[in-house]
Amino acid sequence: MRLGKTYSGTSIAEDTTKLEHNIPATLRFLNMVKADLEPMHRTTAANIQREFQSLNPAHSEYQDEMAELMADLENLMNDICPDNTYFGNHPDDGANLGIWEVEAA
Repeated sequence: MRLGKTYSGTSIAEDTTKLEHNIPATLRFLNMVKADLEPMHRTTAANIQREFQSLNPAHSEYQDEMAELMADLENLMNDICPDNTYFGNHPDDGANLGIWEVEAA
């Protein structure tokens, strides 16, 4: 099940491209809409949340682990985005992460 069209145009994280900000903002959004998610999507979001909380910034692979979690979040978000939308950076503002309408080619 996809989120309703009302979520199109939703900004999730503004003025940043840092994973340290985008991951928690996306997890907060998923927590906010979890009642609208299918069980498998809720489970995936919970697993990503647990992995994020277990990361150690002192670990040499920290940035790679963060990038992997963000990729997992992108996949999840694109699975649940309303039809004809995508999760990612706004086409006119790369520092604005959210759910945006697919532009006609």
